Amino acid sequence: MDKKLFSSDDIPLLEFDPDKTALIEPHMFQEKRDLAEACVMIFYASVINKLRDEGVLKKVYELAPYGVTILPVDVFVAETLFGKVSVIFPGIGAPLASALMEELIALGCRKFVACGSGGVLKQELKRGTVIIPSSAVRDEGTSYHYLPPSRTVEMSPEVVVKLAAVLKKHHINYEIGKTWTNDAFYGKPGRR
Repeated sequence: MDKKLFSSDDIPLLEFDPDKTALIEPHMFQEKRDLAEACVMIFYASVINKLRDEGVLKKVYELAPYGVTILPVDVFVAETLFGKVSVIFPGIGAPLASALMEELIALGCRKFVACGSGGVLKQELKRGTVIIPSSAVRDEGTSYHYLPPSRTVEMSPEVVVKLAAVLKKHHINYEIGKTWTNDAFYGKPGRR
């Protein structure tokens, strides 16, 4: 009896179609708007609400529920020293966040930074430590729709250097390290 339980033909997640045209495209739901090209996706609703209440964020658009969301999702803009920045709360999980990102691209956003949190496997890291991902173990399904299958994915070294330079400039301590993606909010990575 063959000890190999599955072949790549048995697992659709391991298939990859390099054609960038999807069956459903975000421009079917969204028309280009005058949104800031830079966008920060903040995974903390409380931060978004606080900045909105303080007048830092101004609502400029609403992603309507006819696209990928069940409820409307507000798109904000912040005026910074470097110009306007779009800001959004992308919900929880890669499927919704990536779909919202696709719609934001259709609206005119082009450069994205995501700010979130997660647990750590390195016990000496203190809560609140800023981590720049250098690579990730892929234990979710969303990224397999954007990149060929692999156990890990590497971050662009140029992006890591740029992020580190910005944090150094502002005297913010950080770590560079590998992350582990997981769509199961309460699940244990690798649990089957």
